[in-house]
Amino acid sequence: MKLIGYLEDNCVATIANLAECSSRTDYSRVTFNDGLKYSILHDPLVEVIVESANCFSISERIDGKLIVTGPSISEGRLVDFVLGAKRVKAQHDNLLASRNSNINTGWLIVTAYYSAFFAAIEIARLYGYFPMSLAGDEIKFLETKLTGSAALVQQFSDSSPRNFVGEVTGNKIVFRSSGDKPHVAAWDQVRKHVFKDVVDSMGWVEAAILMCFLSGDRSWKNPSELRNEWNYKRADLFAKTSRGIQFRKLIGNVDGGQKWLTQAKHADDENQISILAALTETLCTPIKNSLERVHLSGIMERNF
Repeated sequence: MKLIGYLEDNCVATIANLAECSSRTDYSRVTFNDGLKYSILHDPLVEVIVESANCFSISERIDGKLIVTGPSISEGRLVDFVLGAKRVKAQHDNLLASRNSNINTGWLIVTAYYSAFFAAIEIARLYGYFPMSLAGDEIKFLETKLTGSAALVQQFSDSSPRNFVGEVTGNKIVFRSSGDKPHVAAWDQVRKHVFKDVVDSMGWVEAAILMCFLSGDRSWKNPSELRNEWNYKRADLFAKTSRGIQFRKLIGNVDGGQKWLTQAKHADDENQISILAALTETLCTPIKNSLERVHLSGIMERNF
């Protein structure tokens, strides 16, 4: 549980810092239109500057200074957390219900994958990395707000990147094109900036094993490869009721999953599945617990 507790405490600390900068007092009725992407596209207080043909930055001008901790950006990030954490909770609760109803292991693996994927997005955001996709009409709104070099604005408009990952850099958030694979980008952010932080600062083997899983190192199949194998490539796996027994035991078993990670040494067929359960609990639990802690502690003094 030490890894999960570490991640949870970091998440709650970030939420508390954002709450100090936000002026919103009610989060019970927030929608997508209250989130960070909507603020980027439509809030006049959020300035958008083109940095290159596939990169832009955002910041907020307060008293003549550009900052990244202004009320609009902070509020947008908090709204994204509230909405995203509720999605994680709903998906993970569905996973637990499916396990208890003895649903086919193949479907359970796919459900676990998306539970972990949604949680990865939220943890990355709280660590200062923001995956974001833009539809065609949203790209047009963004282009109308772009300031900076006219030549760069034209280059950006011509290239029209759609998927980005933002990173807090100094007094702004810099969004760079992440290509056409948002799932890969989400796993990379967690591996490079969340679990690596744990390994570098704490040296915990649980995080090191999960880093190998996310990168597909040491014979592990990365999460997307594992999902594709069960969901697309190998229809025969759905008929093998003997597969995934340990995986099913680890779903919802937070302590068991963390203990399993300290002992997982070989990427055999069963462990390839079981590690997905351990990843799911490692990512979903801090997000669900953070939402509950914020709600009960009054950190934000807000309604949900």
